[in-house]
Amino acid sequence: MKNHNNAYIRYRALDACFRNRRKRYYIEDLLEAVNDVLYDYNGTSIEMRQLYKDIRDMEREAVNGGADVEIRRIQDGKRKYIQYSDPNYTMFEPAISQEEAQLLSDTIQLLSRFKGFPQFDWLDETLARLRQTFQLDDEVAGAVSSQVQLRVEREQQVDSSKVESLMVLRFGRLLKC
Repeated sequence: MKNHNNAYIRYRALDACFRNRRKRYYIEDLLEAVNDVLYDYNGTSIEMRQLYKDIRDMEREAVNGGADVEIRRIQDGKRKYIQYSDPNYTMFEPAISQEEAQLLSDTIQLLSRFKGFPQFDWLDETLARLRQTFQLDDEVAGAVSSQVQLRVEREQQVDSSKVESLMVLRFGRLLKC
């Protein structure tokens, strides 16, 4: 059962191998890659039986998770190498929903207001990375920004009208005195 504790690490290593199109990972290569990662992590290793079980579990997860991807075994002479049918798929970075994208765009727009301040120099790079990672359109962000800007302007108009009425009241009292 000790290997169960490292399942997440093994799945991450297998996921990276299945996405890699530059190298053909045969079962022996997968075992070596997983064992290298495990050895670096905590000095352990797994056997071939555990590797087959992990691959089977990942196939089930892809099917049960509703992913439109499969783990293919591709014949190469007498051997087979294993990879995802879609090289962009990963089981560890699920797609975000439209609502989550909207919230993230709102957050990016809010944080964008701090651009130019010396203590927030790191923010430009972070915001660019968020936009790229989640493939957020500037149009969506702009639409959200305009809605937020309208709300802010309305609140400012209400606040300014209150200030004007208070000034008139105070000025009127000063004139009466």
